[in-house]
Amino acid sequence: MENRVYTNGDTPAYNDVFKRVILSLLGAHFIVVYGDTEDIGKIIRQFDYYNALIVSFVIAFLLLYYIWMITRYLDQKLDWFQETNKRIAAQVLLGVVPAAAIAVLLAWVYFSMYGHKITETPYFDSDFPVIVLFIFLANIYYFLYYLVATFWPRDELPSVQKTTPEQQTTPNTTSLEQEKYRKVILVQTPLKSIPVSVEDIGYFFRENKQNYLRKKDGEIYEIQLSLDELEATLDPYDFFRINRQMIICFSSCKEIRPTTGPRLDLQLLPVYNDQVLVSETKVAAFKGWIER
Repeated sequence: MENRVYTNGDTPAYNDVFKRVILSLLGAHFIVVYGDTEDIGKIIRQFDYYNALIVSFVIAFLLLYYIWMITRYLDQKLDWFQETNKRIAAQVLLGVVPAAAIAVLLAWVYFSMYGHKITETPYFDSDFPVIVLFIFLANIYYFLYYLVATFWPRDELPSVQKTTPEQQTTPNTTSLEQEKYRKVILVQTPLKSIPVSVEDIGYFFRENKQNYLRKKDGEIYEIQLSLDELEATLDPYDFFRINRQMIICFSSCKEIRPTTGPRLDLQLLPVYNDQVLVSETKVAAFKGWIER
């Protein structure tokens, strides 16, 4: 299984070069032999098969690379679950239509090299529909990749254990457990470094591709740590990742309101300048965390 890596702390990096090579090779083979009634054994013994396979592989790989780049770009702009309709439209307009146009352009170059007009070949009748299907499935593949990499298994409720007075006095249990968690966030500025105690932090948030912390007194500092790194090192009893853009402290949660959908609307202290929603996949875990 590939290691899960995130770009800018919040989205999958899609480190799948090997998979893209294999998918491109399989797609190229299918396109070359599609519609050919000759025995497959005879086809693969012909020089023309390998010539067409190499060209088709290059085209398929370039198309997958383009879709990979567009998907990473859109991940930073539109969340699949918070802006579903916009994301679907953007994925089609940028991930499918231009890719199909690129495929036609590359095929045109290929046929022109051999002195053929693309309109005089069976390309649009046989190959092009298969290529469009290949492009569509590639976009579906990255959507499924996004689901697995982003929401599994991070959405599982962290193990939050309430401590009794007896446990708090036992140095080998609670104290050692708490030592695993971050106590201070070191904020770097051009002139100095500022240590900020996590006890003074109301929430962490991501805005314009940058991460910030906001203290309970309202001060805001830019930080270099990703939200994934913070989520892994903050005490889950005190902090909770409510969505991809925000981690909140228990004491900063002022009000919880239902919405028309399955998500929850939070009012925070200090007040955040935008609506704060607990994502649909986090609601059950959030309720278990808040009801202590």
